[in-house]
Amino acid sequence: MPEPTNPSPQPEPNEKLVKIFDTEQENEAIVVQGLLESAGIETVLVDDNTVRSIWFISNLVGGIKLCVREQDEEAALEVLGQPTPTSIEVDGVGSYDQPACPQCRSLDISFQAVNRPVAYGSAAPGVPIPLKRERWKCNQCGHHWVNTANSSNAGWEEA
Repeated sequence: MPEPTNPSPQPEPNEKLVKIFDTEQENEAIVVQGLLESAGIETVLVDDNTVRSIWFISNLVGGIKLCVREQDEEAALEVLGQPTPTSIEVDGVGSYDQPACPQCRSLDISFQAVNRPVAYGSAAPGVPIPLKRERWKCNQCGHHWVNTANSSNAGWEEA
């Protein structure tokens, strides 16, 4: 009977790991992890289960941390330092245009699905309320907006 293979080998217990990325969003951590592992760099997510289970304490634990072996740090940072493409060709679908900030045109944007002030404020008495607020935020200039059209910058309005 063949031995089962471990798809993501873990570092040795005494091996030094370094944090190269952190985020409050699990999906962002998984995408970055996949990017690094597709480049052949083994990774470890730290505090992902805590953030997934008790999402409103993400800031308290420092978010989800992505770590690599110390000897892989330079290669991982090089992979993460590559610029974001403005357009991607998807087989069988066509071209996907990366959303950009309507104010400064930066591609360094993130989607915010939860109203954090309400969620964190309601967590204090012990009843976190994940009130929806779907909008985009530019991490470069701080601009916020909502996307009223699926694929065109013309459908964006101030949030």
